[in-house]
Amino acid sequence: MLKNGLNDNDLRLMDKEISGATAYINKNLKTIAEGIELGKHVSFHISRHTFATRALRKGISIDKVSKLMGHSAIRETQVYAKIVNEELDKAMEVFND
Repeated sequence: MLKNGLNDNDLRLMDKEISGATAYINKNLKTIAEGIELGKHVSFHISRHTFATRALRKGISIDKVSKLMGHSAIRETQVYAKIVNEELDKAMEVFND
């Protein structure tokens, strides 16, 4: 979504470009959600969460998900793994009867 050849040393310009691209994506996601009558708020941020948790549920290793998400440290990705682990814990509660 970002222009080719964008000067990534100019942090102010990068922030402006990323904000613009994110707004554009969010606008299109809203249009799609309304078109299919989803009834839920969607955004680029939410889509990243969805991707990460689905990838982990499908068995993609956390280090690969971390790289795909562009995280600089694996601890950023561990937030999603915690969500998946909580779901597994909840699923195992059937054995507590």
